[in-house]
Amino acid sequence: MIFCALYLGFALLLLLSYSTPPRPREPKGWEPAVCIIVAARDEARTLPACLQSLIALDYPHDKLEILIVNDHSQDDTGSIIDSVAAGREYIHHVDLLPEEKAMPGKAGAVLAGIEKSRGEIIFLTDADCQVPASWIRALLQEFTPETGLVGGFTLLHRKHHPETLLGRIQSLDWLFLLTIAAISARLGKPLSWMGNNMAFRRTAYEEIGGYRALGGSLIEDFVLIHALAQKTCWRISFQCHPGSTIHSQPPSSLQGLYQQRKRWGLGIRMVRPFGKLLMISSFFAHIAVLAGLLLNLRFGVPGLVAMMGVDLFICWRGARRLNRLDLLRDFFGFELFYFIYTVFLPLALILSSRVAWKNQVYTTRPRPSGRSQQ
Repeated sequence: MIFCALYLGFALLLLLSYSTPPRPREPKGWEPAVCIIVAARDEARTLPACLQSLIALDYPHDKLEILIVNDHSQDDTGSIIDSVAAGREYIHHVDLLPEEKAMPGKAGAVLAGIEKSRGEIIFLTDADCQVPASWIRALLQEFTPETGLVGGFTLLHRKHHPETLLGRIQSLDWLFLLTIAAISARLGKPLSWMGNNMAFRRTAYEEIGGYRALGGSLIEDFVLIHALAQKTCWRISFQCHPGSTIHSQPPSSLQGLYQQRKRWGLGIRMVRPFGKLLMISSFFAHIAVLAGLLLNLRFGVPGLVAMMGVDLFICWRGARRLNRLDLLRDFFGFELFYFIYTVFLPLALILSSRVAWKNQVYTTRPRPSGRSQQ
């Protein structure tokens, strides 16, 4: 019951977090030099739409560079990049061979892009994402002089577009998790974020030594945020606004979804105490409710209703700010999905140390230095 109370108490934190006054922003019309890094490995199916959305960005081309890092793709990814870059001096094709990769996974490709870029503000997105024309300007508006990193929301389901039930449920799940992460950051306790929708100052990145100092990881976005929060005074902010919301693709199979969640779970060892408290509270609250439903409905049903009420409020808060209340139609499906992976994912992480990414397999057993290895 203690963990159920902690879980319910988070709703109060949610209300309090939105009562904090806004901080002063960078001057209106601020247009720094910006570079966008896209890591692409065998992305011929999704890359064209991503590149077209980047071409349509509302930002001066003389202050913009887009680096597409071709991470040893075996499909037509390279030729697609070349065709789009032709005649556009601000788009660059970076070929990355295996022997040139400084670290495994996506982090190695992102590192290669950053080290060839020049912009003052570095934006990251993925080859399976589509960004709105307002993306750069919307995220820049969130920077204050003290802000080192900002992030926008990512959804997996477009409004009025057909999608599978599992895809819609995952989109609501992302909304739920990102809303919690945004709240935590607003409380001064940033946890993590989606690496496909982030922007950070080069000076902040260099202050922590960049990815080379952080070591190889399949959760490079989490590692970067963790280092900025623990080792610097830079502020981290996550923005819940339609203008900075991008759309990605859900995993195409249950196996892909399982591997994705295992990768996310790798950050549990490093997450700050506040984050551990949230995860532990969520795990044991769900266990307590499940036990109540099986053993004593007098406790189980009220607990389930209360927990679902908190979840619905969090989802509603994020959906309202993004003008996506349509996502709430799949709330009950999301609750079942959330219940299942909250209870069983910790067990999966304990029983299996192998994670797949882009047809490559990595082990999650840490070396003495704490790094993941291939």
